[in-house]
Amino acid sequence: MIWDVEETTPVDVLPLDDERVFLKIKNAGVFLKINEMFGSIIDDYEQEVISWNQCAETALMLEREYGSIQDGDVCEFCRALAGQCMLAARRKLALFFVL
Repeated sequence: MIWDVEETTPVDVLPLDDERVFLKIKNAGVFLKINEMFGSIIDDYEQEVISWNQCAETALMLEREYGSIQDGDVCEFCRALAGQCMLAARRKLALFFVL
């Protein structure tokens, strides 16, 4: 299974533990926008992978669409996710969404 990660494998995690914040991000259309870009199914029931060569485009979209949104939780998450995307693109690593 591709979702299994060895305990010794280094990973960067962007936690999203607060259900209220998750719903704000979901309702703002963040995951839907990524899904539309790449034909993925990121939601609270599915796990998804964005390949490293899609990460830079994802980061640019997040900054453009959500970087200055009024909701601080959504803006903060999108900026952090954009940063993770750029790091993944530079390292040529995929981005895993496990919500």
